[in-house]
Amino acid sequence: MKMSSFLFIAVPILLLLSCAKPTSESETKRWDSNQKTLSTLTAKYPNFRGALDIVQAEAAQQWEAALMVTEEEQKIAAMQTANTAAYPEFVRQLDGMENKLEALKSLCTKSTRNAVQTMDKESLRIARNNAQRTLSAMEYLLKNSTANTPVEATVLTNEASKKIKNANSNIQKVLKRISEKARAKKQQEKAKKDEQNAATKSKKPVKCSYCGVKNSPSASKCKGCGAPVK
Repeated sequence: MKMSSFLFIAVPILLLLSCAKPTSESETKRWDSNQKTLSTLTAKYPNFRGALDIVQAEAAQQWEAALMVTEEEQKIAAMQTANTAAYPEFVRQLDGMENKLEALKSLCTKSTRNAVQTMDKESLRIARNNAQRTLSAMEYLLKNSTANTPVEATVLTNEASKKIKNANSNIQKVLKRISEKARAKKQQEKAKKDEQNAATKSKKPVKCSYCGVKNSPSASKCKGCGAPVK
């Protein structure tokens, strides 16, 4: 029984580890994906072509060298190195840039809806306007700034990512403050309503369960029959 339980746990773990272990096939698929990404980014950001071409050429050299290795583990390690070279920091940044810009645009739209319902309209308006200016500036930067080397591309993409992140964070802070104020207001309104209900209940006459006469809330005995008031 214990052995079967051990196998029941061990087999899935071994299968998971075997799936996670890199192979020549998995690295080849990763290489193909990286090449597709580089090609897509070159078409989308032609002003980064110089930097992207350098990355592609250097990675291709490493990949060709990796394919010449005969020992399997060393070959896989060399293929991993080539794949890392094909997807450096600035390529990762460029690859995710469109999603970052879309997320910020979506947040600007959300903040516009919330601005109608809050007392913090001015601070939200300022944060939203700053974000929209950042969007325009970063879109212009990515489309018009030339990056002929990976170093130049890294500087540009890091700057864009940092400014987008800051603009996103500023709106989020205002929205969080609005949410906290709205929650506090609801809690205050609930507490006030509960207090009013309690006050109303304390003034309500108490009906005697024996004779039906109504007595004041503070009465201990019924004024009709003298029975204890519950």
